[in-house]
Amino acid sequence: MQLVEDAGTGGKLAVFGAGNASDLELGWLVERFDEVHLIDFDEQALARARARHSLPHPERLVLHGGVDLSGLLGELDAWGEAFPEPAELGARAIAAAGKLVQRLGAFDVTLSTCVLSQLGLPFRRAWVTSHTAWSHLSSAISSVHLATLVGTTRRASVLVCDVQTTQRVPELDRFRERAGAELQAFVAARLASGDVELHPDPRSLLAWFGAPGLRAAVASAQLTEPWLWDLGEVRQLVYGLTFRRPSG
Repeated sequence: MQLVEDAGTGGKLAVFGAGNASDLELGWLVERFDEVHLIDFDEQALARARARHSLPHPERLVLHGGVDLSGLLGELDAWGEAFPEPAELGARAIAAAGKLVQRLGAFDVTLSTCVLSQLGLPFRRAWVTSHTAWSHLSSAISSVHLATLVGTTRRASVLVCDVQTTQRVPELDRFRERAGAELQAFVAARLASGDVELHPDPRSLLAWFGAPGLRAAVASAQLTEPWLWDLGEVRQLVYGLTFRRPSG
């Protein structure tokens, strides 16, 4: 929660990909924000999140179920038959982000909780397609999500993104108690040698905020050092990406 506190408490908080909120300190959040909005596609998971937490201010919790954060699930069947050209895909991504921003409204702080890596799963379960198509789809989904964060954020945003696991890179487990700079150095060395890939690549996400047309909407975008998120049998390599909206 340190990244959220650094973003500034008070006002309205939106949590994208909240699920059943098992990794969220909801009590801490509702004490520090006037409203905490949990947003996810899975309505039942959000209901479980409300039921399993005894909150000091339950009236501050607002649930938004049935929200497709990829913005593109409606195209799953059609694109399985004929995947669009990049220009059309880009236009659909822009339109999808706009619809999500219009639906959800604005929040003082937004928090995305390892949901970006999950948004393409329905497509991967349904399709067999080319590496190029997957790459274009992944870029489109990332663009939708980042644009949604920018469009719904009034003050500051925190994107927490899982990019690799100890199942695929067992050596990461050596850093369970030595995160931060040492873990960063290990990952950087393995990236340079080509032994490790990050999906999504946080460096590409950071570069997205510097694209033409977005620089004026984002200030102080930066990546945190990585850390390991312990899920029991597996650890996830996680980065935080933060940005603020320009003042004035």
